[in-house]
Amino acid sequence: MLTALLVVISAISSYILLYVAIYYIIRIARPLHDYPGPLLNRLTPVPWIIHLWRGTLYSYADALHKQYGPVVRVAPNELSIIDPAAWKDIYVRPRIISGGDFPELPKPDWFFRPNMNLAPNIISADFDTHAHIKRGLAPGFSEKNIREQEPIIRVYIDSLLAQLRKRCGYGAVSVDLVKWFGHATTDIIAGLALGESFNCLQSGEGNDFTRLFNRVVREDIVLAGLRRVGPHFLTTLAYRFFTGHRVKYLDLCRQSLSKRVASGVLRPDLIQSLLNQEEYNFDSVVHTAALIIFAGEETTLSVLCGVVYYLASNPVAMETVLKEVRGAFRSEEEITIASVNKLEYMIACLHETMRIYPPVGAGLPRIVPRGAEVVIAGHVVPGDTNVAIPPYALNHCAEYWVEPDKFIPERWLGVDKRFASDKLHEGLKPFLVGPRGCIGQNLAHVEMRLIMARVLFAFDIELDKSCRNWVTDQTSWVTWARPPLYVRLTRVNQAGK
Repeated sequence: MLTALLVVISAISSYILLYVAIYYIIRIARPLHDYPGPLLNRLTPVPWIIHLWRGTLYSYADALHKQYGPVVRVAPNELSIIDPAAWKDIYVRPRIISGGDFPELPKPDWFFRPNMNLAPNIISADFDTHAHIKRGLAPGFSEKNIREQEPIIRVYIDSLLAQLRKRCGYGAVSVDLVKWFGHATTDIIAGLALGESFNCLQSGEGNDFTRLFNRVVREDIVLAGLRRVGPHFLTTLAYRFFTGHRVKYLDLCRQSLSKRVASGVLRPDLIQSLLNQEEYNFDSVVHTAALIIFAGEETTLSVLCGVVYYLASNPVAMETVLKEVRGAFRSEEEITIASVNKLEYMIACLHETMRIYPPVGAGLPRIVPRGAEVVIAGHVVPGDTNVAIPPYALNHCAEYWVEPDKFIPERWLGVDKRFASDKLHEGLKPFLVGPRGCIGQNLAHVEMRLIMARVLFAFDIELDKSCRNWVTDQTSWVTWARPPLYVRLTRVNQAGK
């Protein structure tokens, strides 16, 4: 009897001690104790890192926000926030309470520079260096310059349409649009950034650069998690193991740029103004060009595939957009950068795709400087706290969108009063905002609109039965790991063919 009592007392005492220890860790040792989140996440970043590695961080964040609300403590020193007001507070200009004056919430090195030996580029550079790089790139990415590149862009889109026609003839044949849209977006961005394409459309094959860069992105995700939770030596060993793919893709980019510079030919394209600067770091230009190619290919490709999938899954929307596009033009030659801007419903479909299937699903973190305090969407956030807005979770939140999980382009037309409360342009930021916002968004919009208008004008599209659940359970390592998207294309007998 006494022994049993001692066991009970011992168990109760152990429970109390464990409770006190956990209470101390959460309530006293951590400054974010007032913010809700899973107990394990409040003790360790491991659950968050595991989902980062698995490519499921976007859906995990969505589930946590649905359970805990708009602000969730997802790690001991990290908050995930879904509030449209937070876009400016996190990514534009911080609202500082104390801790000095700083122009932005910096990017945490653990995520954006898992290897500190890399040359600065437009993604990883500090505030001043980033501003210098962006000033050099700005003329190339201006609306005026993009319009001047229309003949080059048209050559690649013509090639895409020719390849699709070759494969479908006049009958309905299944074609993988992930493959062919990928070839088109890769050739366009490489042609405009390096001065020569990778000839993906001509060969019908992918290129080593894109394959290598996708590997490097996944490896960097592993390094980021290790750097955050593991000892330094482990990160160093992992980087040495992974370094081969990075060296190869940078060499490919370096060779193309070296060839271009050696030729002495001046091209008014995306990076000529950067090369024209009196002093430029060639390695930095190589890294920046590589990132431009990857981002320019990946984000545009995701939206193009996404909009085809959602249109093919929604017959009414498809019928509406086909009527608009085919009623607006008599021939493909009439489809230009200027003329596609009148396609209001098609543009609404692209916006709705970027909402329901954002190019980047998980949040891109920033960190509050040590010793500072800032206000984010009305919440006081202390120093050494990582903060991020996960676009997928924000875009699927019923507080900001009517029927958020449904593809409804009409919400963007401003006519249907059902969607009057939607946080349209306040909530949707597919290209980020502020000084670090995507410099290539003008080009992305041009590519999306031209390619979609041309494809919709030329083909009837039917989703292959094998792809009816194409978006379900996709993984995302910064950008989406897209499975093949098979559709049946049927040529339309239009004037000008």
